[in-house]
Amino acid sequence: MASKILLVGNVVKFNLRNGCDFPRLGLLGGEISDSLLDLKHLNYLDLSCNDFGGIPTPNFFGSFGRFRHLNLYGAEFGGMIPPQLGNLSQLRYLNLGGGGYQMRVSNLNWLSGLSSLKYLDLGNVDLSKTTTNWM
Repeated sequence: MASKILLVGNVVKFNLRNGCDFPRLGLLGGEISDSLLDLKHLNYLDLSCNDFGGIPTPNFFGSFGRFRHLNLYGAEFGGMIPPQLGNLSQLRYLNLGGGGYQMRVSNLNWLSGLSSLKYLDLGNVDLSKTTTNWM
């Protein structure tokens, strides 16, 4: 049986970071519902050091126009990084590094939309198939 978290009000920060030390206990996992989009004022999301079992990073994360901080370090997302993240023009911090599942990109054009970015971690992201000349 899936559990649900009910959030009300003007939530601006959602910190679900788990301890990155081993053994990692009490990890979050499973699918992430797009009902998070109902949090219109959300600007900070930290899901780091959880275990989402290699599922792709949700495309709808790119719809949070107010995001300033997105930390998915070691959250065990996998597959293609959604280019929709390039819609996050107010984002200052983006960490997609770490984790045992390989994340990858086919191009880095979406990075040009992150005009406020101050910190970027793409550690453990496979850039070998990147077709964009981004340097």
